[in-house]
Amino acid sequence: MSSTNVDDLRSVVRGGPARGGYGDRVFRGLATAAGVAILATLAGVALFLIVRAWPAITANPEDLPGGKNLLAYIWPLLFGTLVAATIAIIIAVPLSVAVALFISHIAPRRIAQPMSYLIDLLAAIPSVIYGLWGIAVLGPASVGFLNWLERNVGWLPFFEGPASATGRTMLVVSVVPAQLPIASQHMSSKVQGRRKAMAPRARPKPVADRSRRRFTSYFAGSDPDRLVAIALFLFATLVGVAMQVFPDVVGIATIVLPLVMGGLFLGPRPLPWFVIYNLVLLTLALPKVPGFSGRAVFSTVVLFLVAFIIMLASFRRSRLGIAGSMGESMLAELSDRIQGQGVLPDLPAPWHAESVIRSSGGTRFAGDFFVVGGTETGRLDVAVVDVSGKGDRAGTRALLLAGAMGGLVTALEPPEFLPATNTYLINHPWQDGFATAVHLSIDLESGAFRIWTAGHPPALHWRAGAGRWTPLESEGPMLGLIEDAEFEPSGGVLRTGDALILYTDGMVETRHADIGLGIDRLIGQAERRLRSKFEGGAKTLVESTGSRGDDRALLLVWRD
Repeated sequence: MSSTNVDDLRSVVRGGPARGGYGDRVFRGLATAAGVAILATLAGVALFLIVRAWPAITANPEDLPGGKNLLAYIWPLLFGTLVAATIAIIIAVPLSVAVALFISHIAPRRIAQPMSYLIDLLAAIPSVIYGLWGIAVLGPASVGFLNWLERNVGWLPFFEGPASATGRTMLVVSVVPAQLPIASQHMSSKVQGRRKAMAPRARPKPVADRSRRRFTSYFAGSDPDRLVAIALFLFATLVGVAMQVFPDVVGIATIVLPLVMGGLFLGPRPLPWFVIYNLVLLTLALPKVPGFSGRAVFSTVVLFLVAFIIMLASFRRSRLGIAGSMGESMLAELSDRIQGQGVLPDLPAPWHAESVIRSSGGTRFAGDFFVVGGTETGRLDVAVVDVSGKGDRAGTRALLLAGAMGGLVTALEPPEFLPATNTYLINHPWQDGFATAVHLSIDLESGAFRIWTAGHPPALHWRAGAGRWTPLESEGPMLGLIEDAEFEPSGGVLRTGDALILYTDGMVETRHADIGLGIDRLIGQAERRLRSKFEGGAKTLVESTGSRGDDRALLLVWRD
C-alpha cells in the first residue's frame, strides 16, 4: 500500500487531515507553545503575588496598619466586594431574563431580530469596558436623577440613602451585557425550532396585512375568548382605579384577583401583556399606600413574583396555545374517553361483570385501563392492560394505546388481537415503550372462554364445583418488545356459579414480596370475601389488596 493511501486512510479514520504536513506541524507547535506560555504566565503571576505578599502573611499584627492581622484587614474589602456583586447579580439576572423573554416570546420578528444582533455585538465588548464607561460617564450623569429619587420617593427602601456613582451600579452595567446573550439564546433556540416545525412552508403575509392584524393577534381565538380578554382588562383597570382612589380600603394585594383570573382564562398570547398591565397598575398604586412599611415592600415583592410565575406558566402553555381552564377541560375529556372505552356493556342474563381502577396518585389518569368490545357477535371481549410507568406519567401512554386497542378489539378475531397490538407498539415506540395485557373472550351462549396473556399475571378461575380459585397459565411476551411474538391461550368453560378475575400487577406486586406471594394473597382474599356473593367483589378486592404505590385494576366476571 502506498504512502498516499496510508495518509488517506489515517484521514478517514481520524476524521481530519493526515498528520505529518510541514504547515500542520508548525501550526501545532505554535498552538502548543501559546497554550504553555499562557499557563506559565498564570503560574508566574501567582508565584509573584505569593512572594510579594509573603511578608504581610507572616508579619505580626502589630506591624500591620491598625494592629490587625491580614485577614481582619482584608475582610471588610472582600465583604464589600461580595455584597456589591450579589446586589448586581440580583438586579442584572432578572433584567436579562425579562429582556430575553421579551425578545423570544413577545416582540414581533422585525423588532426581535435587530435586538438579537445588538445583544450579540454588546457581548463582544469586554465587561471591564462597560465598568470604566459606567464610572466615567453613567455614574456622574445619574447622580442628579438618583438624588431626585431620594428626595421624592425616598420612603421606598430601595431609593433611601445617598446616591453612589460607583459600586453595584457599575457592576450591573458590566453584568447585564454578559447575561443577555446567554439568556436570549437559551430562550429563543427552542422557540425558533418550534416555529419552524409548526409552519415550515407558511407563505409570508403582506407587510400591511401583518401590521393591521398585529394587535388583534394577541386576542386571537373565538369571540368568547376575545370577550373574556376585554372583560379581564376592564376588571383590572377597575381594580387599579380603586387602589388609587380608595387606598385605605382596597389594598395592593387586590391585584392578585385579575392576575389569577387571567392565568385561568386567558390564552398564552394575551396573558403576558395582561400581566404587564397589572404590574403597571400596581406600580402606580404604590405611592398611594398609606404608611408604606417593610411589610408593604415584602407584599409588593411577592406580588411581582406571583406575576412572574404566571407569565412563565403562560410560556409553557404556549406549546398548546390554549388557556389554563381549557387545557384542564381537554385533559378531563381525554380521561373520560379512556375510561369510556373500558365501560362494560349490559350483559344478558345470567352473565355479570364489574371493573375497578385505582390510580397510584388518586388521579383520573392511570397506566392501567380496560378495553371492551361489543356483544353483538355473541361474545364478550375484554382486555386488561398495564403500560410502563404509573399514575399521571403513564396517562399519556395509556391514552395512545387505548385508542389503538379500542379499534383493534372490535375489528379483529380474538386470536389476532394481541399480535396486532404488539405490532402497533413496535411500529410506534415510545421511551421504555412496553405494556402487559390479558385478553378474555367468552362465548355468551356456551360459556366457553379463552385467555391470552402478554407478560401479565395469570387470570384466576373460580370453579363452583371444586370451591377454589385456580390460576390459568398462558404464555406470551410483553407487548412492544419482540416482533412476530406468539401468544398461547388457555381456556375452559364458565358454568353456573363460576367466575373469572383479571387484574394488573399492582394487585399482587409489592416492593418487599414476590409476585407469587402476591397472587396467593389475592386468592386468599377472594376465597374469604367472595365465597358465594360476587356482587361488589371487584371493589372489595381492590380496596383490600395490592400496593397503594402502584396503579391497580381488576375485572370480575361471573355466571349465575
